[in-house]
Formats: sequence, structure tokens, C-alpha cells
Amino acid sequence: MITINKASVNTVVLTLTEKVTLSAPYYFLFSFTSQTTFDTVNFIAADTSLFTDRYNEFSITETTNPNLLNSQCELNPKGFWNYKIYAQSSSTNLVPEDANELIEEGIVKVEWDDLDVNYYDTDATDTNEVYNP
Repeated sequence: MITINKASVNTVVLTLTEKVTLSAPYYFLFSFTSQTTFDTVNFIAADTSLFTDRYNEFSITETTNPNLLNSQCELNPKGFWNYKIYAQSSSTNLVPEDANELIEEGIVKVEWDDLDVNYYDTDATDTNEVYNP
């Protein structure tokens, strides 16, 4: 499972290179789909690993004004998202159907860095009415 904190830079480490059949150079297209709203966000993330034959490392920035070609995305709402990662030869394609190959699927948890605050209305009175036919 990948964890993404909203409004921050997130380091994500995966093993993708071993699954890729393309010859270098290749790019990774990330496709996140919210399990709540079914909205999809596609973006390209740069591999910053020094040892790509062992692991792939990505710095993904969650921001309100993303550059989808530069490892940035906006993920609303927080919660669980499904992800698919594609390998492709294009550095600008954001359409999964046009990517070369699907190489990994999983779940992303999107959360806030700070604590969630719940507010309750203590002045409200609830009235339950029962209707008999």
C-alpha cells in the first residue's frame, strides 16, 4: 500500500523495473482512482532511484495546483484510492490506454499530516417520531 500525505512531498519506493519489458528510456504513468468518488488522476512521476535495478523511488508532491508531467497530483478526497502504474516510452502521455504496459496495481491511502478534528453540535435536540399506519 502506498501512503500519500496531502499538501506535502511524499517518497514512494516500489520495485517496478523488474516488471518492465520496454527498452530504456521509459517513464512511469501513475493512475489513481478514488474509491469514494471514482474520480481518476493521471500523472507521470520521475524515478529518482540511484539503483533502479533494485528499486524505484519517486518523490510525489500532492498539491492543489499540480504539474501532471512533473511528479505532482491533487488527490481529493482523502481516503482510499486504487492505483495502476504503467510503463511507457512517452514522457508526456497521460492516457493509460495509450501507455505501453500495465506493470502494477494496488491501493493508495491519502491522508492529512495533521490530526482530523471532529465537530459535534451539542445544542441540537433529536426528535424521533413513530408513525403507526
